[in-house]
Amino acid sequence: MRLPRYRSLRPDVQPSRLTASARRDLERRYATIEITDTVAMRGGHQVALVRGCHDRLQEGIQGLENDVLNGLSRYHEMTAILDKIAAGELLARRQDMATNQLLSHALEQLLARSKRQRDTEAETINMQLINWRDASAVNSAFVAGTGDALRTWRQP
Repeated sequence: MRLPRYRSLRPDVQPSRLTASARRDLERRYATIEITDTVAMRGGHQVALVRGCHDRLQEGIQGLENDVLNGLSRYHEMTAILDKIAAGELLARRQDMATNQLLSHALEQLLARSKRQRDTEAETINMQLINWRDASAVNSAFVAGTGDALRTWRQP
């Protein structure tokens, strides 16, 4: 069964009147989304590869087990025993390699998630700082605007 390929929706149109800093901010945010998507796809691909290798690894282990339990003397000669040890080590290294790749992809996903959380927290703090900085001016403008509206309002 083949799963459909996940694609994020790319923005086709950017607002035409963005300042340079706003455009860079938008591009950085979108790049974070792209990185997160890529890491998730690579991690899913790695899991699929490991699942595909599982049966072959099991066949190799079963073959080694059959050789060890075989009663024929040629399976228990020195070179045959050394071949089995070498094959067992090779299988172990392949399993270690697959495990390390899965751990690497899990770490990448955690790093991408951490970056997005950090970006969200930084944005929240920036909004609060701007609110504190501009609150007095905004409140004054609101009061002045409300006062003007009440002074000039006439019932229709």
